[in-house]
Amino acid sequence: MVVRRQPITPEQVSEAAQLYEAGPSLSQVAKRLEVNQETMRMAILKAGAVLREPTKAKTA
Repeated sequence: MVVRRQPITPEQVSEAAQLYEAGPSLSQVAKRLEVNQETMRMAILKAGAVLREPTKAKTA
C-alpha cells in the first residue's frame, strides 16, 4: 500500500517562505511545519523565494 501525503497548503507555503527568509535552514523549517523537506523546497521556490547556498559541514 502506498501512503500519499497531503499537499502543502498555501498557508504553509507562505509561512515556510517567511520562516526560511528569516534565517532557519530548509530542514529546520520543514521539521517545524511537519512537511517533507523536498515538497516544501519546491513549494517555496514556486512561490518566489530565493534559496541560500547550502551550508558546508565543518570537518575536524
